[in-house]
Amino acid sequence: SFPLPFHRRGRPASPPSILEAQNRSEPAACKRARAQNDANTQRSRVPIKRGKSLLSIPCVSKRLRFTPNRGVRNLEKGTVMRTLLLGAAAAAAIMAPGMASADTRGSVGFVYENNDFDYGEFQGYSLGGTIIHDLHPNMTLQADGRTTLQSWDGSTGDYSHGYAAAHLSGDAGGFDVGGFAGIVNYYGDGGVLIGAEARTAFGNFSVDGSIARTDFNDNNFDGTAFRLGGSYFVMPDFAIRAGASTTSINSGTDSDVTELSIGGAYQFANDIEVYANYTDTDGDRSVGADYEGDTMMLGVRLNIGGGTLQENTNNGAWSSAEHVSNTWMRW
Repeated sequence: SFPLPFHRRGRPASPPSILEAQNRSEPAACKRARAQNDANTQRSRVPIKRGKSLLSIPCVSKRLRFTPNRGVRNLEKGTVMRTLLLGAAAAAAIMAPGMASADTRGSVGFVYENNDFDYGEFQGYSLGGTIIHDLHPNMTLQADGRTTLQSWDGSTGDYSHGYAAAHLSGDAGGFDVGGFAGIVNYYGDGGVLIGAEARTAFGNFSVDGSIARTDFNDNNFDGTAFRLGGSYFVMPDFAIRAGASTTSINSGTDSDVTELSIGGAYQFANDIEVYANYTDTDGDRSVGADYEGDTMMLGVRLNIGGGTLQENTNNGAWSSAEHVSNTWMRW
């Protein structure tokens, strides 16, 4: 018989067989809780709301491997690394011919991050890229994406996060304004992302802002994010950066997540950019304990076909979708 009750976000189901359980999707909340628990913990409980009552939903033992119909969620580490390498090679092959055109530019980058939270610590290894094409002197199309391998301390498995987005923007006379849409991967659950963004510059200061909404409709949670960021350029290829964001997440346990960040970036003469960023996260939950965390991020990026770091910031790639994905991974 099945050793533990099997539930799906508050909707009880009769205990299935092991084979049936392996073909069902495990809720992202359970994955998150299971990853945050000690490696020896075989059962975690995640609180959710149904109406006005509070239920405690047992998560299935992590000894079971779930293989949902919508795609493999728990990849082996070797498979993930091979996917990253193949993705990098494919991105380089696709981007190389277009970079010869003055109307097309882009970047490829790698990021390492360490996240230390009240409930646990994890490392992230990310590979991403961006392609920008000028449709018109005053209109730009951008496609960007990233995949992240997440490794929790004390956990026996790794997890995946990521996003892919398209942006359309134009010059509104002193301001660049645009919109974006895409998809977000959060512990294997897929969400739809839409948003608006704007930026401008005053001498050595650059300012950008965005509003975004992510809806994981099939998994019954969503979030709305507001962000404001800025850069001060000590010189055209050296910048000090800061940002602030707030995200309201509606789920079984509603959360308000506030993030404050500071960092810097430098671009060498060969167009290789290195950067570092620190983020302080403060999460207020409607049910259960609040949480805090610190994130240290180190990255390297090859900017292809662009200009100085300041020119790339003012007229290059938008990073709104990336910031949204970062917040979800830390939730």
